[in-house]
Amino acid sequence: MNLQLNGYPIKIAAPSILCLSMEDTIQVYEKQNVSAQSFCFHPDFFNTAHFSEAQGYMSTSLKIEIGLSLYFKDIVDSFDWEMAQIQLNILGESQQVGVEGLKYAADRGIATVIMEPLRGGYLLNNVPREVTELIRNYPEKRSLAEWCFRWLYNMPEVSVILSGMSNLEQLKDNLKIFQYAEPNCMSDEDENLILKIREAFESQKSIGCTGCRYCMPCPHGVKIPDVFKPYNSYKFMKSNNDRYVYQRVLMPSNSGADQCVSCGICEKQCPQGLKIPSILQQVHYEFVEKRLTR
Repeated sequence: MNLQLNGYPIKIAAPSILCLSMEDTIQVYEKQNVSAQSFCFHPDFFNTAHFSEAQGYMSTSLKIEIGLSLYFKDIVDSFDWEMAQIQLNILGESQQVGVEGLKYAADRGIATVIMEPLRGGYLLNNVPREVTELIRNYPEKRSLAEWCFRWLYNMPEVSVILSGMSNLEQLKDNLKIFQYAEPNCMSDEDENLILKIREAFESQKSIGCTGCRYCMPCPHGVKIPDVFKPYNSYKFMKSNNDRYVYQRVLMPSNSGADQCVSCGICEKQCPQGLKIPSILQQVHYEFVEKRLTR
């Protein structure tokens, strides 16, 4: 966990104990690990640590819960957890712990918090034409974003869904979507629509990068998510603009896939389990070498 104690950066590696005085000021920066992140504070923590940004609206009698970011199901039974954060979306039914892990945690009384419901915006920014047609022709009119959220809150095991928003319109849209959200709201026909949407995305053979940037920084300067983004777009849209971005922006700045030396550091950090060095080679071949060998 990365912290600032009295304005100075410090790091804490579990298991560890941090002792604070009444004069100490601490700021916590969340840092997730590949396998899990766990943290807990003594119940009197808020009586001894000053949160300058929270003064005036954060209660000093908050209930502190012990939680983890759940990437492997086995860790659920390693401790008496109270909440678990799980990456889950319509394309990730069986990725990481998936729906099985969600239900496994919920069956043990653990509250579940869903992250990456739209895969960092990837689901909305790389929509195959087939998906657009499926949604347009379906009798029940909803946006793709709403179907993605609906699939999640349809499951009673989901406690909270985290949704990143970058503008007021997205906020208003989410408020409208969740206004009448309730579990068990989807019909068999709705579930079949989600299945067809998933199959349409998966047929594109794109890279399953969410842009979480846990793989960064690369010691050799490769901007890994920035390399994957135009490749995924190219696979969907077949636009030469994506090839241009790679050849004329990323490569000249020495941040393209051609800088990769296959050290494997990034691969160990990837929550999706992507074979990043191999995929980088594939991207460079597609954007550069494939055209040269024709």
